[in-house]
Amino acid sequence: TRNPLYRAALAGAYKLQLWHGIGLKTLDLQKTADANLLNLAFLNQLAGAVDIDEVLSPASLYDEQWREAFGVERVLRAGFPRIEVLVRTASDYEMIDTPRISPVVCEKGFLLYAPTFTPHGASPAWLERRVLDVLEGFAQRLDLALMIKPHPFDREPASLEASRLSASTILLNAKCDAYPILRHAKGM
Repeated sequence: TRNPLYRAALAGAYKLQLWHGIGLKTLDLQKTADANLLNLAFLNQLAGAVDIDEVLSPASLYDEQWREAFGVERVLRAGFPRIEVLVRTASDYEMIDTPRISPVVCEKGFLLYAPTFTPHGASPAWLERRVLDVLEGFAQRLDLALMIKPHPFDREPASLEASRLSASTILLNAKCDAYPILRHAKGM
């Protein structure tokens, strides 16, 4: 939780960190050596991330990463519960909040670009024309659509116009559930 009042209300509750990915980037406590510790937003985010009792870890390979990032010793071992939608058709219930893509794009496949969040105040890299040119050019050479799923923490600038994207580029809602369509991706 980001709100300190909510964290206070949860005092004494058992807290399990359900980090959604694998440890490919520097997280939370690992950032303190380089972070601005006078930045209240960073400190609030850090306080929420490390005030936990246990962390979910899909494999022992990642356990040390979680201990360094979240300052926790206890690890709950579990796989990624939704990974099976990569190899089977998702049910109607699993498709809630999932973008509907055309059968042609599903059949042909697409490249998915789902970047991590952009630091506060910076413009998302995927909005830069040079980045779009590279991504769209790569997808075109492979004769695939490009699908961009912004990170939910990124705010889509009001200045974004559809004309900035090529006709074969699909901009997904940042808060959509892309898991059920990942099986159609030819690359990420």
